[in-house]
Amino acid sequence: MEVDRNYKGLEVKIEWIDSCASNIEWVLNDEFKDYSPVQVDTFGKVVKQTDEYIVVAQNVGKNPLEYCNLMTIPLGCVKSINEITILN
Repeated sequence: MEVDRNYKGLEVKIEWIDSCASNIEWVLNDEFKDYSPVQVDTFGKVVKQTDEYIVVAQNVGKNPLEYCNLMTIPLGCVKSINEITILN
């Protein structure tokens, strides 16, 4: 997705497609027929954005510069980004 806006510092909902991996060592051809990418909704504060990816902090500390559970999402996997209000 080509992003025409800088979302850094904003609270967002990002709809994106994530890859799917097998948790078993070896599978037969007919056992992996249901494996497909997963549609994901990620909510948080954008702490970094580049032309290639966006980084969302899913937890923000009382000190607004402290973050936890950072998710880096390649923009090529993003379907949509919407500004929302989740933090007070």
